[in-house]
Amino acid sequence: MRHVTEYVRLRYLSHAVLVSSLILALSPVSIAQEAAIEEIVVIGSYIRRDNLDSAVPITVINADDISSSGALQLGEFIADATYNYGSDDVRNGLSGADGISTGFNLRGLGDSATLNLLDGRRRIGNDVNSIYPTLAIQRIEILRDGGSALYGTDAVSGVVNIIPVKSFEGIKVQVGYDADQEGSSNQKTLEVITGFSTDKINFVFAVEYKDRGRIEWTDRPEYLRAGFSDSGFGNPGNFRVPVRDEFGALTGASATRPDPACESDGSSSDEGAETNNTSGFIGPFGDCRLAYGSTWDSQSAREYLGTYANFSMDISDNVEFEFQGLYSKTKSSIRVTGASSGGNVSLLPVIVGENPFNPFRAVDASGNELFAQDLDTNGIPDRDTGGVVILDPTGIAFNEDVVFANWRPFGKWGTLPHGVNPDGASEGPRQGPERVSLTGILKFDVPDSSWSGWTSYSFQQDVTSAGVYSDSTSRLIDALLGNGGFSGDEYFNPFFAAQPTNSQSIVDFIRQRPAATETTDTLRLLDFVATGDLFEIPAGTIGAAFGGQYRQERSKSDPAEINRLGDAWAGAPAAPTRFDRDTKAVFGELAVPLLTDLEMQLAIRYEDSGSGLDTTDPKIGLLYKPLDSLSLRASWGTSFIAPSSSQLAGPVSCGLTSVEDKILGASQSFVNVCSGGNPNLDPESADVWNIGFTWIITDDLTLIADYLDIDFEDRLVFTSAQDIVNLDKSNMDAAGSTGSAWIASGNSDSRVVRNVIDDSIVRVDSGTSNASEMSFSSIDVSLIYNFEIGEIGDFGIRLDASYIDDYTYQLLPISPKVQGAGKQNNGTGAVPPLPRLKSNLGLSWFKGNQAASLQVHYAHGVRYDSIVRGLAGFYGRSQYAPEKIDAWVQVNAQYRIAFEGLIPGQSDEETILTLGVVNLFDEMAQPLFHLGGYEGLLHNPFGRQFYVRLSLQF
Repeated sequence: MRHVTEYVRLRYLSHAVLVSSLILALSPVSIAQEAAIEEIVVIGSYIRRDNLDSAVPITVINADDISSSGALQLGEFIADATYNYGSDDVRNGLSGADGISTGFNLRGLGDSATLNLLDGRRRIGNDVNSIYPTLAIQRIEILRDGGSALYGTDAVSGVVNIIPVKSFEGIKVQVGYDADQEGSSNQKTLEVITGFSTDKINFVFAVEYKDRGRIEWTDRPEYLRAGFSDSGFGNPGNFRVPVRDEFGALTGASATRPDPACESDGSSSDEGAETNNTSGFIGPFGDCRLAYGSTWDSQSAREYLGTYANFSMDISDNVEFEFQGLYSKTKSSIRVTGASSGGNVSLLPVIVGENPFNPFRAVDASGNELFAQDLDTNGIPDRDTGGVVILDPTGIAFNEDVVFANWRPFGKWGTLPHGVNPDGASEGPRQGPERVSLTGILKFDVPDSSWSGWTSYSFQQDVTSAGVYSDSTSRLIDALLGNGGFSGDEYFNPFFAAQPTNSQSIVDFIRQRPAATETTDTLRLLDFVATGDLFEIPAGTIGAAFGGQYRQERSKSDPAEINRLGDAWAGAPAAPTRFDRDTKAVFGELAVPLLTDLEMQLAIRYEDSGSGLDTTDPKIGLLYKPLDSLSLRASWGTSFIAPSSSQLAGPVSCGLTSVEDKILGASQSFVNVCSGGNPNLDPESADVWNIGFTWIITDDLTLIADYLDIDFEDRLVFTSAQDIVNLDKSNMDAAGSTGSAWIASGNSDSRVVRNVIDDSIVRVDSGTSNASEMSFSSIDVSLIYNFEIGEIGDFGIRLDASYIDDYTYQLLPISPKVQGAGKQNNGTGAVPPLPRLKSNLGLSWFKGNQAASLQVHYAHGVRYDSIVRGLAGFYGRSQYAPEKIDAWVQVNAQYRIAFEGLIPGQSDEETILTLGVVNLFDEMAQPLFHLGGYEGLLHNPFGRQFYVRLSLQF
């Protein structure tokens, strides 16, 4: 049985690529074999068609496009797409990018605005680096338009459908190796695909293994030297020390002073060195700071194993059964700073002057040392009933009682806990996601009719676990009071100046490695679709499709015990959470020929997730063909995004960010930002317009263009810590209050948690809210030209470009509307860097058994607006704080040669050797005074990379 529901029979796959797709770079013609005649899914409609024209813009990317691009993983390939913005294929942990999980972010509207499908079915998450093995990917179809009328939630900026290989004969093995020019990292890859077919059965199995090494930031020292990668929460740290007058009396005030031994050990002050500033350094504001950049990575180590199996069988002439299974597992290792910064320093006890490690000698306003009364000669200063040391010029020397200001338990110096490297780096191992997907599909044709359909049941589960070292707040307090260690009688020395250093016992007592926090996401899907012809009208036949879906989502998180107890030094209490949601949906679609050359497409979907989360979304499209060579299209529809399980009921998690405290008029680097679920969210909604054309100018020249407009309301955005502080400032101004008075009034935003001593920000409780409006418009253009030059060979040229005409957003009702196009947008986590123009130029050559390709990726420069940029002058790095981040130009080159029967056992099968260079001209990320030293969502710090692949088919 050759199933045709949601499928189109094509005479040539190359025709699909030429006419209907907007591919990133023209690939060489397949070497030594022609593309098979096949059926392919055309996304954007469930109605069977006899042509490739559509009222919506569609991109088709085949396996050769991915291979010839030189991308070392699929995430790199999609990040270069002209219509994709903000995919974090480059590690920059300080900007939120992990470089491990990379997803489509069509139009830069957030990965939640792009619906991801696997073989036509919704999937968990959007990571493309851990789905099908690469050899098992046949093509990727992208609907660059709203699709909620057919596909439901998330399909606002587009839909991505990844199609696997379902028929394969023999066995194909591919091995690959790539390495950067600096020799600091490499990746090894092994892929195998095999299969067989009979008259009624098809079976395919594929497996892929990848092992990628890390690149430490010290391997690219220029970025550490340029960047902002130090923290005021240092070790050595900073303390609040009482201020005395000229007579030695306490004034009631205190001043923040660094540990007296800050930057005293003589270690290198070059932040690009592997071990630098071991004892911290004095920052521009007189505080002791920790240079932590050398403990982080530009690229994290990653190990990946993925398997795929597909089995199909014709049960009868009209019924086919298909089973598809996926299993993958990712392990990664992320280096981070040895101890979490921030924490609740206000919970820590006062370090009294009698503490044997206290280095702060009591002095008067002139710096003269003071002495205290000691009537009982026990060597401990006498105190009055209020606990104040009694002064006596003939008494004993004493130290001040001090309070922690900005401090962390461990840094780079002294005795470090087990699990911390000698350079102060701590490994952050992560298991997962471990992914399982099982799908059964029953396809049918209705005898003696045009109707066909399918029903499927899918079970998917992702499990992620992460276990990192964490400091116990309760044990730290005990140790500071002299009740620490496993014997219960040890002091912890929080000062660098004092000797001796801490014992291994006391540091291991404080630092614990908890059981991993485990998160499990489960999705069960039951789908039904039927399509066929309704009846004839004068202009033709009305086609129809209808269907329904039942979707069951389950998400649960089991935090480690130290987090459940609220005992983690950096972080808020995290209770186990569970989220359940059942969704029911029905949809219908019509294709109505109005004239012989004009068709109207109608679709509508109703989706109900309970608790008021229901929506109805229509869509109308028009396709007009005044000439055989010209297709004009237009569409309008509404789309929506339902809040995710993590947005509604996610566990509390904490991270670090820099905040400008506009209440007090000061900047703070790296405060804790904690966020969790918000059960009061509404769905986002959007109106989506598209108008475009495909013009086959000649047999060899094609022009494709589309204009897209999206208007968002009630956007679900993560409200950043800076947004919350700004809102608090706005409320203060409206009340006519001032900084300290506003904080003391109790009317300040409760999400901004402040130090009770000096009102500095300790933590910001952030999260997702319906707080934003956005409007987006862009123009996509593609020009394709193929030609032949005699004996030299066949050539192809393709130019793709996307220009953002408008990206206006308003994050909060009190906020002004901001034009994000052409800016870095570093002040908000809701909008990525947005070059107004992105383009790709692809050149290809093919002759006989050889092929070569050249791709040029371009992204226009953006205005540099990093939230720490204003501090560059204080750090003496003004040269790294330009007005604009430069444009990015990257050239990739590849050469392939095929041999037939080269290996014993081969006959006509191919052996293909591929050699390539990524970033041929060694373009490097621009050094910036920015978190991590570069903008990882625009540039990458890897430099020139070489790769070789050997593919054997038997």
